[in-house]
Amino acid sequence: MHVARRADRSKNNAKPWHGQITHFFCLPRHFPSQNVAPTSINFTLIPSKNVFLLPALLSVALFLITGKSSAQTFAAGGYHTCAVSATGGLVCWGGNDDGQLGDNSTITRPKPVNVTSFPFGATSISGAHSVTGHTCAVTATGAVKCWGANGFGQLGDNFNTGQCATTTTRCLTPVGVTGLSSGIAKVSAGDQFTCALSTTGGISCWGRNNDGQLGTGSPAMGTQPTPVGVSGFPAMAGATNISGSYSHTCAVTAGGGVKCWGAAFSSQLGDNSDHAPDGYSATPVEVVVSAVPLTGITALAAGADHT
Repeated sequence: MHVARRADRSKNNAKPWHGQITHFFCLPRHFPSQNVAPTSINFTLIPSKNVFLLPALLSVALFLITGKSSAQTFAAGGYHTCAVSATGGLVCWGGNDDGQLGDNSTITRPKPVNVTSFPFGATSISGAHSVTGHTCAVTATGAVKCWGANGFGQLGDNFNTGQCATTTTRCLTPVGVTGLSSGIAKVSAGDQFTCALSTTGGISCWGRNNDGQLGTGSPAMGTQPTPVGVSGFPAMAGATNISGSYSHTCAVTAGGGVKCWGAAFSSQLGDNSDHAPDGYSATPVEVVVSAVPLTGITALAAGADHT
């Protein structure tokens, strides 16, 4: 088990960041005597949540005995985890104060529960590493749906106009992101903001923008409740992968380079600058090594203050 905790050095929030990010990995019982790599626990999904828990527990037991698994994608948020099965089913477990498990409740779930309206069909999933939790997923038809905390518009539904039955600050079940009903390949949930990568390489982001993490090219603003295009990544060009974290976002370009935007107070943008005096870049900047652009990259992961 690995537990990571950080203190917030952002100019916008002087108090310590009290969220804890925890990741669990499982290994065969003979580890470390055998040279094996960590493997995540996986679950087989049953459409009816009333009969889901027993198959899920049997699946965990099967993994611990045989090492075999069936889930295709995992997403570990600040206090919760979600998984997508080979058939596109979606389950979540853990903390649920903001409805980030999507089961129409705020009850902490020590075992996986089905996400409402997602019995099958998800292709990508991402949970926010933040004190307030939200989760987003891409459907089989390329639409984006999000649920959980929405204080900064991170669900992308223009503050629940006609979609959410709870409040404007959270949704306990998935809601559609405005304007993203098709054509999306991947979604990445940051701390109170979200970004999506289209099948044609365009990137759009929404939610909190206090450090320019939405990449609009304009000065940082507080809230953007609907998707906006990232500067330099128009709808028909540019990116093959994205990752958003605490207050910055990075993308792999079509040529194998990397561009980042948002907070730069720990040099997490990789362009050899802390972007003083603002401490952020609202426009994507190129990651460099000794002033030469980084090349040959296929995937990336943005951490709290590093990439």
